[in-house]
Amino acid sequence: MQTAIEEKGQAKEFKKNNEASVTLTVPANHSCLDLLKDHEFATEFFIVSELKIEEGDSLSASVAQTPHEMCPRCRKYEPIVKDDLCQRCADAV
Repeated sequence: MQTAIEEKGQAKEFKKNNEASVTLTVPANHSCLDLLKDHEFATEFFIVSELKIEEGDSLSASVAQTPHEMCPRCRKYEPIVKDDLCQRCADAV
């Protein structure tokens, strides 16, 4: 996954990992599948905006720039939901 992110960065499609929207294909019996499906953990661990998990035959990753704007409070690229903040920040304030 990191290699796919670095390739997009080198192509100047985005500047930082946290601007990446990643679709990760994982074999159905992979031992990390449940952990990867924990969105909050996985996006924090990999420092990406989005991580979508699909089950497939082999491990692979595709990367694009996130469509989300940066939350001005936490500086994460998340869906903006209320008062120009992401859901987590809107809940906190």
